[in-house]
Amino acid sequence: MKSLCLSLFSVAILFLSACSDLERSGPPNIVFIMADDLGYEGLSCNGSLSYSTPNLDKLAIDGMRFTHCYSQPVCTPTRVQIMTGRYNFRNYKQFGFLDLKEKTFGHYLHEAGYTNCIAGKWQLGNGIEAPFLEGFDEYCLWQIYNNVAGEDMRGSRYADPKLYRNGEVINNTAGKFGPDLCTEFVLDFMEANQSEPFFVYYPMILTHDPFIPTPDTEDWDIDPFAKDTSYFRNMLEYTDKLVATIRNKIEELGLTNDTYLFFTGDNGTSRAIYTHTDIGIVRGGKSLTHEYGIHVPFIAYSPGEIAAGSVSSTLVDFTDILPTFCDIAGIEIPKKRVLDGSSILPVLNGESSSGREYIYGYYWTRGRDPLNVKEYVRTADYKYYRSGELFDPVRDPEELNPILTDDKGELLDLLEGYLNEVRPVKK
Repeated sequence: MKSLCLSLFSVAILFLSACSDLERSGPPNIVFIMADDLGYEGLSCNGSLSYSTPNLDKLAIDGMRFTHCYSQPVCTPTRVQIMTGRYNFRNYKQFGFLDLKEKTFGHYLHEAGYTNCIAGKWQLGNGIEAPFLEGFDEYCLWQIYNNVAGEDMRGSRYADPKLYRNGEVINNTAGKFGPDLCTEFVLDFMEANQSEPFFVYYPMILTHDPFIPTPDTEDWDIDPFAKDTSYFRNMLEYTDKLVATIRNKIEELGLTNDTYLFFTGDNGTSRAIYTHTDIGIVRGGKSLTHEYGIHVPFIAYSPGEIAAGSVSSTLVDFTDILPTFCDIAGIEIPKKRVLDGSSILPVLNGESSSGREYIYGYYWTRGRDPLNVKEYVRTADYKYYRSGELFDPVRDPEELNPILTDDKGELLDLLEGYLNEVRPVKK
């Protein structure tokens, strides 16, 4: 009888295991976290001596750390580019706005059967229904109203925040911290949707100014518009803590082997921040097109798919994110759809160690004045602007000393060719 009971128990375990496997037979989950105003130098695994980011460091140790990932210099241009896989000259209309005619990674994944959520910072206009229209099933967001049309409904993003969840303002936020509420929303979403493929896009509220204390400091609820840059350390370390909270939840749900987890920043660190690093003091370069304005951290983690401890020098820009997600999900992008990026899944999975030959940037800020556009390409060794300036971004990251080009004709032809490959210009 005892033997029979053990046999039945073993069969039951196998049956439950098989059912579990059937429940997770679809494509992997994708969790994409993007900190606000956090450049490459902010992470200790990238050389920071000013801040401690043990959880992000561990994510890099357990996954793949990229040393050459590039964003746009400020918030909205990055968000438009990363969500559509297209450069800004194609689709950036105005600061704080995403054209509803664009197809986002939310649309592609939703059409493929994913349940999607977005939490954190919106800043893309079009009203409280916009996240639904952009392919997301649920949201918890700050700056959801159409500020382009003059509605300044933002309120605080940190202490006593004004957040909107699925079309309605969240009440009773007094004494609460906006990033905590957004993170809790993500945790609840993953738990509620654990049996089917899900996509989490978390453009975080942290570490954007105002620089304030966090709930891990005694004075965290002081004036929310304080500007003491010393609090940046607390904000970055709290970011690190929240990323760990999300990773721990994935593990708790037993979804580690079914999930790709990514972390990056949307642009360079605030120019008010100076960081001690292993290469010296780095001043944040947000809103500038030099290295400290567009060079951002990028970490990818997926056990069994991404080799632990990997470091890649592959050039990556934010148009590569959408095609990578589609590749992970097994989505074939129609050839008639013009995308500028390409999937880095072969690099993540160790099938390739190389990627694109250059990254491209086309940037203007809050206006659309052609005279203020900065257009450039960056290879592993050079940065070249359409205006004709050539720089060495490794030795001269702040672009203080243009390279004399008298004997660089062949190189300039190559770099000009790259520019015209992306956006041909008639002479």
